[in-house]
Amino acid sequence: MANLRLQYHPVTGEGFAQVPEVVIEIDGRSVAAREGECLAAVFLNNGYFEGRHVDSSGKGKGIYCGMGYCHECAVTVDGVENIRSCLTPVRKGMKISLSQTNQNEAME
Repeated sequence: MANLRLQYHPVTGEGFAQVPEVVIEIDGRSVAAREGECLAAVFLNNGYFEGRHVDSSGKGKGIYCGMGYCHECAVTVDGVENIRSCLTPVRKGMKISLSQTNQNEAME
């Protein structure tokens, strides 16, 4: 899969490309990420176009608003549910689960 991460941005420049890579785990799969980038960006860069999966329907939810308003990108991070991936910065060793309990269906 092609790397979808921006290497240069006209406003922020090239600085983010210099941030060290760390490894996180998404549903048991080791994935490289840049420390501090948001989880939603890591998902998209690694082919996870559907984020959380709702248990009752099995349907995947994507990143919708991308600014923390809608909760569609909510995932489980290190055992804590309902974490919005678009607002959560990556740190080394995070364990992400895209499966959610029925508790999240109340937000739909």
